[in-house]
Amino acid sequence: TEEFISPYFENDIKAAVGIILEKEAPISHTLLTSRVLQSFGINRAGKRTLNHLNNVLTKMKLPQTESYGTDFFWKKDSIPEEYVGFRVNLGRDCREINDVPVEEISNALCTVLYEQINMELSDLIKQTALKLGYAGRSRSIPPVIESAIDYAGEKDFITKNSNGKIVLTI
Repeated sequence: TEEFISPYFENDIKAAVGIILEKEAPISHTLLTSRVLQSFGINRAGKRTLNHLNNVLTKMKLPQTESYGTDFFWKKDSIPEEYVGFRVNLGRDCREINDVPVEEISNALCTVLYEQINMELSDLIKQTALKLGYAGRSRSIPPVIESAIDYAGEKDFITKNSNGKIVLTI
């Protein structure tokens, strides 16, 4: 841990962040922190170690967004508002729903609406969760997907039709 917080290790930390972002961005602050620390063999980090990593992240001036109280980091050349993909959570590296940015969930729900034409809110939430690979009935999933629905509405990607169902506008 003492080596990690040494100024001489800063470039190594930046390199590790870059590798992780290349593979996993967009990624939540919590998950990025965990991955970086694991890459240096650090299982438990104290305040000094976390502060040092946060200082390095700040110096890197990476694109960041915030969703439901969580900061997300993007690749250096990314424009989060233009992100068009989404990842399906399969296998052992599944992310918690809170580790998926609202932009990504919005893309998944737009895909669902493209396939289904229009949907009731509750069905859209369920189908978006399934599209992202979340088959369980976790209580944390609906509020996060509802945040993505709000985001998609604010961006004019979706609206309600005259029957009260949600439809794509793009």
